Amino acid sequence: MQQLALHISTIPLSVLLVVSFWLLVIGSPGSAQAAVLPAVFARAWPSSWLNGDGTRQKTLGHSDGDDKNTGLRWTSRGFASLGDSYSAGIGTHLDGTKEESCRLGLGAYPALLHTDLGIDVVIDNGVEAQGKKGKTGQDGDTNITAFQWLSCTGATTVDVLGSSSSTPGQIDALVTDPSLAALDFLTLSIGGNDLGFFDVINACVFRFYGYYSGTCEAALLAAEALVAEDDHSTSPTSFSSRLTVILLQLLERVRWEKRPQFRILVTGYARFFNADTDICDSCSMSVWWHYGNVTGVPSNATDTTYLTKGLRRRMNHLVAGANRKLAAVVDQVNERFSATGHGYKKVAPRILFIDYDAAFDGHRFCEPGVVEPDYKRDATWFFLVGGTDNDNGNDRDDGKKKKNALIVPTVDPSSHLVDPLRCRESADQRGDWGERALCDLVQARAADPGLLPAVDSLQASDDNVIFDKDDVVYGNGRLVSPQNSMWYVPTYYGKTFHPRSNGHMAIRDAMYRIWEENGL
Repeated sequence: MQQLALHISTIPLSVLLVVSFWLLVIGSPGSAQAAVLPAVFARAWPSSWLNGDGTRQKTLGHSDGDDKNTGLRWTSRGFASLGDSYSAGIGTHLDGTKEESCRLGLGAYPALLHTDLGIDVVIDNGVEAQGKKGKTGQDGDTNITAFQWLSCTGATTVDVLGSSSSTPGQIDALVTDPSLAALDFLTLSIGGNDLGFFDVINACVFRFYGYYSGTCEAALLAAEALVAEDDHSTSPTSFSSRLTVILLQLLERVRWEKRPQFRILVTGYARFFNADTDICDSCSMSVWWHYGNVTGVPSNATDTTYLTKGLRRRMNHLVAGANRKLAAVVDQVNERFSATGHGYKKVAPRILFIDYDAAFDGHRFCEPGVVEPDYKRDATWFFLVGGTDNDNGNDRDDGKKKKNALIVPTVDPSSHLVDPLRCRESADQRGDWGERALCDLVQARAADPGLLPAVDSLQASDDNVIFDKDDVVYGNGRLVSPQNSMWYVPTYYGKTFHPRSNGHMAIRDAMYRIWEENGL
């Protein structure tokens, strides 16, 4: 693409100026049905975030006094969210039956922001319902789109930019005409797919493709090399260069010079593990019980990976490196924008990096006393394969706590998704973690019918809790019964190592803290 070859040093200063704004996210078609965005889940906010005197600060937008008062200090006319599965919220607030092509989950932080800020619309197929029914902004203008959800699972920087005129990117889909859409700010989550997160998680943790998953060491070295690339690189193939072009194009599209309050919020990632505990050294999340042996004897396992402290530390270091790289690019663009001279005065950052990693302390995999994979631990803020969501708003009428039910449909046997000869091209092209994992599983089983799944579902209950499909026992060597398929829908696999709803609440709250710190 022409934009990818653009050298940063040749870009005029006027284009380099970065402005913040709220973006609306538009998902691609495929949702099974319309869905109403969820109510606010957490109200335990610092008092400084609330409008204690009954008024609201309108620094994010320019709304009238008739705004809906949700109790939060900030308000907005509208925003957009772009990026990958972390902003799509894959797996959140879904019961397992809703499969749409971008895997949008209604517990995602864009959905939470949307509700908190008093922008109420009905989302249909990932896009606000057209016409008066779903396009009403806070000022009552039925012609204004208030929420664009463009995030898509599997997205890379190329998908955000677009690879050609025939393959437009998320930026091309962004509506910026102020007569059509309100854009007070924009959120962007990108980088995990560019930097090889799935390859590492596959090769080092789950081994979806069995023996053919490659070595963990090779996957780690490849990802570490990508993270170690020069942050100032102008090569059109480097992640830093593409991210810089994305930020500049977004600013240019929204005409930053006319939006003094506009901000871009770039979110990072959270480290997956507590890397200091000993108990996980002998724990495994491998999906195959062992490779090429049908006896079911643990000592015969030859393709099982374990969550050793060394592996956990390297994977955490990879995430920390990705965050450092994201923050470095944000700083570089902000420095150009804030530079004096050329008639411009020094200004506050227009792009804000949201580092929420510390909020996940105590909520990672392998916390003290936790034997992984622990499907019953709501305090873990990442999904496991097939795990349920973890917000606690599902109390039963009889006062007993009910965990989120997980209905897990299987894929139609005639689908290309489970055809070992047809699944690979589509899975790799889309980059969807669920489709890639599913294809890996299908091809691994086709290559070696003797592979045994490590998972066996167990129905269990007690006096206080109802357990559903996520009560999974790993490492017992029992086969999935012949009448049950293991080829579940892609979200079942793709949501693994992504934030659950409580994690998305923490990401949202980290944004509010950054707003407060920057006087917004």
